[in-house]
Amino acid sequence: MVIWFLLQSFLTFISFIILIASSGYSGGDVGMTPLAVLLAVSIQFISSIALYFATKNLVKAGQNYIFFIIGMILYELSFAIFSQGIPILNIFTFGFEGFIDRCYTFSSIISGVCITIVFLLLRLKRG
Repeated sequence: MVIWFLLQSFLTFISFIILIASSGYSGGDVGMTPLAVLLAVSIQFISSIALYFATKNLVKAGQNYIFFIIGMILYELSFAIFSQGIPILNIFTFGFEGFIDRCYTFSSIISGVCITIVFLLLRLKRG
């Protein structure tokens, strides 16, 4: 399961880089945002592992996909530790700040949905 958390974190970072690279903002505007994502992903990864090992006996093996959803929530909450707020609450803000918050949130949603789908497909394939 730890590999899945690592894949989710990696996919979150890659999807954020793709979203930010497709923007019209210059490098100076978005320069430090990848570091914020790396910090948030690190907090998400460590928190997800700790939560998984603390509660793996409470969740059935067939329902481990719940940890991916919890990981997405932990990612959003990790921004509250070192930032001014939670990105999903600011996705309707205009301008650069709103764009960055949308990139933070949508990269997490994209990675969470992709990892959950692949996890469930592999579980169905195994029988």
